[in-house]
Amino acid sequence: MKSCVRREKVAVEELQKELEVERVKGKKNEVKNERILGELEKEITKREKVEYMLEAVRHEKIRTEKRFDKLQRELDMEHVERKGIVEEYERVIEEFEAELELESGKHIQAEERQKELEKELERERTKRLEAETRAIS
Repeated sequence: MKSCVRREKVAVEELQKELEVERVKGKKNEVKNERILGELEKEITKREKVEYMLEAVRHEKIRTEKRFDKLQRELDMEHVERKGIVEEYERVIEEFEAELELESGKHIQAEERQKELEKELERERTKRLEAETRAIS
């Protein structure tokens, strides 16, 4: 009976040692799990920050695209306005050149008419002089 009790005591001691070993392992695992949990929380925080920054970048991109579109429309409008102004200047210049040509043509015609009138006056003087000369003779 003593040997049976002794065996049971030894078995109980071995079980207690195994239990203590398991407790130590459990504590180590718990510490390890807490460390891993802390690292995961840090990673989650980093990820949330990155997602927040990414969202901010998306909003800024949209804002920038809208501003670019607005500026592009303004530039297009300015181009159209300038094109219209250039076309208007070209039209005015063409009209002015046409008027100059017309005036130049009128001036040339007037000079020709003046020359014709002078020739006609010269002929009339010549006729009068001839008539006076005949009358005197």
